[in-house]
Amino acid sequence: CSSQGESLVANRDNLALLNAHLSLRTFICGFNVSIADIAVYCAIGANSWVRQKGEFVHLERWETMLSSLPSFSEIKAKHFAKAKKPAKAKKETGKKQDDVAECPPLPDVKDGQTVVTRFPPEPSGHLHIGHAKAIFLNQYYAQRYNGKLLVRFDDTNPSKEKEEYEHGIIEDLKTLNIVPHNISWTSDHFDYLNECAKKLIVQGDAYMDDTNPDDMKKQRDE
Repeated sequence: CSSQGESLVANRDNLALLNAHLSLRTFICGFNVSIADIAVYCAIGANSWVRQKGEFVHLERWETMLSSLPSFSEIKAKHFAKAKKPAKAKKETGKKQDDVAECPPLPDVKDGQTVVTRFPPEPSGHLHIGHAKAIFLNQYYAQRYNGKLLVRFDDTNPSKEKEEYEHGIIEDLKTLNIVPHNISWTSDHFDYLNECAKKLIVQGDAYMDDTNPDDMKKQRDE
């Protein structure tokens, strides 16, 4: 970079003049990038105090505009890297860096035990951020304890469910790099669930509620 450019940015009065000069101009000289723009751009890159927010607004706008040009990416990488201060060594905290983001262990799991987790989306809409949190936690603990992650579609409300949501959820899981051990549907097990329900009723541990929807809503509101 030009030594004249470096001396220019070493003086705030000169920068104020340059800032005023750029108030009605896109480039320092003429209507295209010139050697003047390149020299001053490189000099500013080596002086971080020049880019203090709010002091030279037109100069900031000019620098931001040049930084967005593909031809300046190489200039920025070559000259600005030299201006960066070496990173300070991080203090030892007694923990490994990899341990910082770990989730807490499951309290009732003993060493050597495996964990099976389940993600049961209802195919009545697309996944949202809450689903992502749940699926990542389930996958994390399944992997941590050498277990399995099961995805089971809770397709028990056909009036709201659509096949397009089901396909969308499967594609979203792929996008999130979620690889379940098995994918199933609650409807696959309706016969078994029906037998279990009958068994519980016979045992006196469950009952069938035949209340009509209007009375049920009224009772809930009360």
